Amino acid sequence: MNSTPLYRRNILARKACLDKEKISAEAYQKEQARASKLPLQQDDFLLSLNEPHLSARAEELDDLFQRVGPEGFACKELGTVLANAVVLLKDWLDQEDCYATEELQALITLLEGYLLSTENYDYRRVHALVMQFLNICEEYEAGLGHSVKQRCQKKRIAALIETDFMEVYAGRDAFRSKLKALGVYDPLTYDMSHPMDSLFLFWPSFQALPLTFFTRSLRYNIKPIGILAARWAFHDGRLFPRSLFYRHDRFHARQQSQGHITDRDSKQTLLEAREHAVGTITQDKDIQLAIWLLLFTEHHEAALDLLSRGQYAASLETLADMIEEHDQLTKTITPLHLEAGKVILDYVEPRLPMRRSRPKRSY
Repeated sequence: MNSTPLYRRNILARKACLDKEKISAEAYQKEQARASKLPLQQDDFLLSLNEPHLSARAEELDDLFQRVGPEGFACKELGTVLANAVVLLKDWLDQEDCYATEELQALITLLEGYLLSTENYDYRRVHALVMQFLNICEEYEAGLGHSVKQRCQKKRIAALIETDFMEVYAGRDAFRSKLKALGVYDPLTYDMSHPMDSLFLFWPSFQALPLTFFTRSLRYNIKPIGILAARWAFHDGRLFPRSLFYRHDRFHARQQSQGHITDRDSKQTLLEAREHAVGTITQDKDIQLAIWLLLFTEHHEAALDLLSRGQYAASLETLADMIEEHDQLTKTITPLHLEAGKVILDYVEPRLPMRRSRPKRSY
């Protein structure tokens, strides 16, 4: 079996994507470094879903959303994503190549005005503001380094700032047509009319998440929707710009939302039993991390199809291509660790409470 560390395979895959998009490695690294230094607020609520034990506040908001739905839901924690959007915009204002100072300041004023207007932030309003922010990000970044385009981009940004994105909930198609009339030809809009949108609380956030999150968070009807602090991110073996990453995460969350969680305590029991069983078999940190990688794979569409067809070796290749640094990947993990993790999971999973046997897989 190929023993090349997965982090090295990740670097090679990312380089191929950058070359394809004609983005220099220097520009990519510079943008990642800029984004990593932003003083973003930590999304404590979202990270609480990753705690070993159930979070009382997460249970409370999960239950509230089930009672009132998207139209009636509001909470103070939703303000974090808007506060972080303001941080990003202010950083852009400080950059030497900023070409839309007045327009970006107007958006900052809009976001800060809403943050100061209430203590509980309306779910639909927050999502509307996030869509507005992301559309403006796309228009602004399209003008960076292209002085000829910047005058046109500034006009589009100004028009988007004047647009009330809450109108999307009155009719997505009509609203998209309105934005296209402004020259925004592929607007980023969601009206929350999808059936899953009334069952699952979609949580927009800039927070990078650890691998453990993707299994532990299944105890709640809450799905993270990632927002990039950087202009691009390498993910799922592809290079995503900010708006496409958001689209991907929205689709990804809906695809993962299979079934309606009604017994949170059973999910917690399953999690505790798995972690205890794995800890009894091995204390090797690399193998334990490999097990989290395998669990992550089973909830990720890029490798799920391969797993379902028993093509386990191919799924490992896919996994290696989609891992990014913030997934807590150590430089010692190789496919051999994943093979050991696979053996342990195939032994543990059938013995867990309320768990069907895992299918036999071979390399």
